[in-house]
Order: sequence, then structure tokens, then C-alpha cells
Amino acid sequence: MTINEVTLSPPPLPARDASKTNYVVIRTWGELSRSKIKRLNSAGFDHFDCVSKDTFLCRYLAKDLDKLRNNKAIVFADIYHSEFKISPPLRRAHPDHYYEVDIIYHKGVSDSPKLRVHISVASHTRVIKFSENKARLTTLARYLDEIALVDEVRYIERAAKTIPQNGGALELGVNDWIPTLAELHHYPDFDLS
Repeated sequence: MTINEVTLSPPPLPARDASKTNYVVIRTWGELSRSKIKRLNSAGFDHFDCVSKDTFLCRYLAKDLDKLRNNKAIVFADIYHSEFKISPPLRRAHPDHYYEVDIIYHKGVSDSPKLRVHISVASHTRVIKFSENKARLTTLARYLDEIALVDEVRYIERAAKTIPQNGGALELGVNDWIPTLAELHHYPDFDLS
């Protein structure tokens, strides 16, 4: 299976459950009709995003993957593995080089203080530009796998270069954010050492 131009070879063993994520990949029998979408919505899916032929990335808050695998409309179900989240050029990047990256969130995910802390801790940086559906930061390539483990992250790619127009670059809806130590300590499940 190829998602985001990433093919996992060999493919990972299917996860036993979805206890560590709210995002799964499903393959259906053929295209999704409105009636299939309605049935899948009633089974707990939302935010369908086509990632390959008849394959969808969905938010799924339940944890039982066997229930999904036994659904007649579904051929395949597994978690959205973090290996799919890093673009191929960044996957090949030198671990000790800095890269400016865009961290794209899943559909339906919006910026929040908790998500900001997750990304700050995972990226080992505190200077981050956040917008409604992504974050932009500069980090060492060695930290990309840690960022990919943040569940709300859908994809990580090199940031597009801003091209000045009419003498200046324009950035809309972006704000700089640097977490304070108090904000970082507010989430004790993060290792701040």
C-alpha cells in the first residue's frame, strides 16, 4: 500500500487495536457511495480522506480494529502508521541538518495549546509558526520521527519557499508562538529533560 508516496516494505504487521491513535486507514470494496459513507459514519468513522484507490484515512475514536475488519464494506483496516507521515525527501534527509518543515494536521484538527506543546516537545524547538491547519518550524531531521508520532499530525513536508510579490512576502493567518516553561509543565506526560 502506498500513501503520501510512501510504500512500507515490508508492510508492518497489522495493529491489534487502535488504542494509541484516533486515525485508521481502511480499504473498501469499490468507491464510497453516499450510503456506504452513511453506514461507515454510523460505525464511528468521520473525516474521510482518499489516500489511494478505494483507500481512506479516517478518524475513528473507537479502539476495536477487529470490528472494522469484520465489516462487510471494509477489505482492510489498520492504524495510520507514523512512517506514512514523513515525505520521501525528508525521510532521506541527513539527520544532523536543519530543515524548515510544514506539519500538516488531519482533517478536523485545529490548533490548540495542547497540540502546540506536543509539537514543540517532539520537534525540540520553541519557535513555531502556527496556523489553523498546520505548523511551520525549523528542526533537525532526526526529530521528524518524533513529530510523526504526534497523533494529530497527518503529514510532514519541506516548507515551500515564500516568493516575494510586489516587493514583499505575504503570510496570512500565521502567528509566532513560543511556549513558556509553565505551559510545557502543564502537560506532565511530556519528558522535558
